[in-house]
Amino acid sequence: MEFIDTHSHLYDEAFASEEDLAVTRATQAGVSRMILPDIDASSRDAMFRLAERHPDTLFPTLGLHPTSIDANWRNEMDAVEKSLPEHRIWAIGEIGIDCYWSKEFLEQQKEAFRIQLEMAHKTGLPAIIHSRESTELIINILKDLRHLNLRGVFHAYSGSIETWREIQKLGDW
Repeated sequence: MEFIDTHSHLYDEAFASEEDLAVTRATQAGVSRMILPDIDASSRDAMFRLAERHPDTLFPTLGLHPTSIDANWRNEMDAVEKSLPEHRIWAIGEIGIDCYWSKEFLEQQKEAFRIQLEMAHKTGLPAIIHSRESTELIINILKDLRHLNLRGVFHAYSGSIETWREIQKLGDW
């Protein structure tokens, strides 16, 4: 049996100096591939360096996490767009809307989410959507962008099976 870890932030400072050991332990336990969702510019270089050391196991993505959106979010988005042609990536993410930690930059989260979904469409890549206490907001945006035929996975999803069925009408999730 093959296992794929679809969401691992092994490049986070919490794993500093032990990230390679964590990859080895995971592969020894049967995890053959690990997706590395991006967070923001503060950790992106570490993510790409780690993925370069394990190119057959680690698959980096690119995106701006909703909890990293603040007054400087446009600069962060510019950094995402600049990195796009510089690296091989496997998805656009981790993107989305998070209303759990703060709603201070909610409008900016929604705008960044739209931009990144359009980026997923343009690149033909799946999206990794962070959905925390924001299911209705995300569904409304997916309805607006239904014509893009988006696909991907939801992370931190807490909706019902009925809501999932509604989401399935809006793309391949």
